[in-house]
Amino acid sequence: LSRIFSSVFEQIMVRLGNLCADLDFYDTACQYIHALEAKKIPYCYPGFSANNCVRVHKLYDLYLLVTKASPSEVVPNDVEMTGESGGVLVFGDNGSGKTVYVRAIGTMQVLAQAGLPIPGERAEIPLFSQIGAQFSEAEKEFCEGNEAGRFEQEVRELSKMVDTLQEGALVFLTETFQSTAYAEGAEGLYHLLKHFSD
Repeated sequence: LSRIFSSVFEQIMVRLGNLCADLDFYDTACQYIHALEAKKIPYCYPGFSANNCVRVHKLYDLYLLVTKASPSEVVPNDVEMTGESGGVLVFGDNGSGKTVYVRAIGTMQVLAQAGLPIPGERAEIPLFSQIGAQFSEAEKEFCEGNEAGRFEQEVRELSKMVDTLQEGALVFLTETFQSTAYAEGAEGLYHLLKHFSD
């Protein structure tokens, strides 16, 4: 009888042993939704498009929503990309919100693919096989012991990304190669963007 109970217990633990981690995810998801509702932030569950189109109406940056006193201080943006385009280039003056815009889109994609709502009014997005991101070193702190310069560090990160990305991935780059000469940076970016697009 002891062996039978031991065997049953082992079977239950094998099947349900990781349930706590799963429940933590759902508990956090509920807290996230309650936080959006408490701040009266509009949210939606995106529909998934089969034709790789991205259409989002009034997308909010989650980081700004959390750090600002009131959601009214955060400006939402629309996002639209057709399935035929190989990507989108965002450009503008310093401090114009380029990084916030890219961060909002990346956060939206991660939340949506996890089955969570996004801070926005309406959304139709595709599913991606992977999500890769490389933000300029000016927006990150260097790790102690990192003897590589900013340009070299970015090249290392992008090299890893190129080696590991699969077809159907979504890639975010912000201010890449800005620490090198314009001609060299533009040349490197051209080939990098062509590779990712292909």
